[in-house]
Order: sequence, then structure tokens, then C-alpha cells
Amino acid sequence: MTMDVSCPYCGLRLTGHAQAYAGAPPIPFAGAVSICLYCAHISLFDEGPLGLYLRFPTPEEWTELRADEALLTAQATVEKERWRWQG
Repeated sequence: MTMDVSCPYCGLRLTGHAQAYAGAPPIPFAGAVSICLYCAHISLFDEGPLGLYLRFPTPEEWTELRADEALLTAQATVEKERWRWQG
């Protein structure tokens, strides 16, 4: 799927996505979690008048996200590997 959204943390323009879990919907949706492959920060998809965009999680959402061990493991993997990707 082609997208045109930016990471709310680093501003990197994201043009695609990949599913992290088996059985996940094939396209992003409002409420779906994103891990930026450049800065490794977690953001959430939301829907506005122009379509999907990425936003910062609310404090309540952070509490829930930090309880997700699989998500934290994925974020740690991206954080570790991003230095190789960025050269």
C-alpha cells in the first residue's frame, strides 16, 4: 500500500508499512501502532479529513502500549538494528 505520512517524532516521510503480527489487517487503520524504522519511536495511526496520519500516543495509550511486551521487543529490535540501516 502506498502512503504519505510522516513520523511525528523525527519527521521522516513514511511511504509504506509492514504487518508485525500474523492475522493483522493488511492496511493501517485508525488506532494501529507504528514503529518508525528511522527513530524507533512508537506512534499511532489516526484518521483526519485528509485520511490517515501518525500521531503521538496519549498518556493513557502509553500506559497500555508499555504493557505490550511484544511491542516493546519489536521497538528494541528496531532501535538496535537501525544503526546498521543508517550506516
